[in-house]
Amino acid sequence: MADYASAVTLRTRKPARVGNTSLGMLAGEIDVTNYNSTTTKETDITRFFREIPSLSMAGATDEGYVLAWDRSTGKIKAFKQASAGAMVEVDDDTDVGSAAFIAVGNVG
Repeated sequence: MADYASAVTLRTRKPARVGNTSLGMLAGEIDVTNYNSTTTKETDITRFFREIPSLSMAGATDEGYVLAWDRSTGKIKAFKQASAGAMVEVDDDTDVGSAAFIAVGNVG
């Protein structure tokens, strides 16, 4: 089993502040080229924030998988549709593809 591998491409250099608040928004795309259920923290996203941000994914990946953000860990989980519409976690060593995201959190 190979290690989890992903690449983050940012649409902005750093989070844009939301008005006169401590909140910032960061947009980009994440490409998970080798999914493994023991994922690693997405530091290319979380490093901009004082705490793990909220993150919204833009629908399914280009490979048809659903990515979910675990705010308690800063990690991505990937799911696929099983029988009767139930979602199950993707098998290890799967290229789940890429999806756009928006992260919102405290930037200080």
